[in-house]
Amino acid sequence: MDHPIDPRDDLSQWSEDERAAPELVELPSIIELLRRRCGVDFSFYKVPTLSRRISQRMARGEATSPQAYLQRLGDDDAERSALCSDLLINVTEFFRDPAVFTQLADEVLPDLLRGRDAAQELRIWSAGCATGEEAYSLAMLALDAAGRLGFHGNVKVFATDLDADALAQGSRGDYSAESVAAVPEALLRRYFQRQTGGGARVDPSLRRHVVFAQHNLLGDPPFTRIDLAVCRNLLIYLKPAAQIKALSHLHAALQPHGLLLLGSSETVGDFESRAFSVVDRSSRLFRKQSVSLPRLPDGPTLGAQAVPANQGWPCRR
Repeated sequence: MDHPIDPRDDLSQWSEDERAAPELVELPSIIELLRRRCGVDFSFYKVPTLSRRISQRMARGEATSPQAYLQRLGDDDAERSALCSDLLINVTEFFRDPAVFTQLADEVLPDLLRGRDAAQELRIWSAGCATGEEAYSLAMLALDAAGRLGFHGNVKVFATDLDADALAQGSRGDYSAESVAAVPEALLRRYFQRQTGGGARVDPSLRRHVVFAQHNLLGDPPFTRIDLAVCRNLLIYLKPAAQIKALSHLHAALQPHGLLLLGSSETVGDFESRAFSVVDRSSRLFRKQSVSLPRLPDGPTLGAQAVPANQGWPCRR
């Protein structure tokens, strides 16, 4: 069913309301410092979000002034790394928004697998995966659907993010009891190994289907031949021009008629009907239209790099 989008959601995503939070005078200097020393360009992020989160970090660290905090960032690797992680907003959980994952399990993934030749692997991209809960959720549902439908081909989930520390955690696959509480018991027994203390570790039978890689959605070449791209609750933090670029890369990554799933407060904006058609507006599910979008200038690039479990932010002196 086609449900209308609340116009307030669309406004919050596509507008840059500078009145939402006062801009720090030192913000351009902080952004440049993080770009040079940590390799992340936050100039594509909305100013109110950056200002608010930096101010919160300053308050927790009892910084006496923005100038003093800027000086600390230049001298303190740990604080610089912590600020990068805070600004990247790694909020995720297993099966976040259960109704959306129910639709994936019952309708979307079976439709993608039905009649698929075993030689044609199912390729899913979890963009902005943080610590991996979303990517593993997608992999579990895809494998479960493959078993029900008798699909014997490969299932591959590409899990990408900018935050190397978050990726390393996801790659290890160790989660607390609180984190795995949202995993259905049948899936928990099948795809996790119980750990001492109540936590759980991803079983190798699931882990081999998920590839973690450090990747810049705005600057690195997109993956290819993707059947389902999932990019939830990332676009809302980006400036409108950066959102357009991210959507262009996601569009390029998809197979003809591939699917794009966004977050509950996100839309494809002016790309609707031109580059994407609506499959289910209430769940923010869209289908790629067969058009060629103009190539936009690339931003800073990392290249898609697999992340070892012990790698953290490459902060430089």
